[in-house]
Amino acid sequence: VTLQEKELFSLLKTLPHEPLLAALLDLKPKIDALFDNVHINDPDKALKENRQQMLWTSSQLFEKRLNPTPLLGLL
Repeated sequence: VTLQEKELFSLLKTLPHEPLLAALLDLKPKIDALFDNVHINDPDKALKENRQQMLWTSSQLFEKRLNPTPLLGLL
C-alpha cells in the first residue's frame, strides 16, 4: 500500500457531510497523485484487489453523499 493510497483513504473516511463538493475539490490533488503514482491494476493480485476495492468504496461514498444530477445542467 502506497503513501498516496493511505492519504486518500484517510481523508475519505473523515469527509464532512456538507459541503461535500468543496471537500471533493480539496481532495483533487490527492486523487490526482493516486492516479499519477499508483498502478491500480498491479500484477500483485492482493494489491490489485485492495486498490480496486478502495476505488469502489470511494465511489459508493460519493454516490451516497453527493447526488450529481443537479450538476449535469452545468456541463
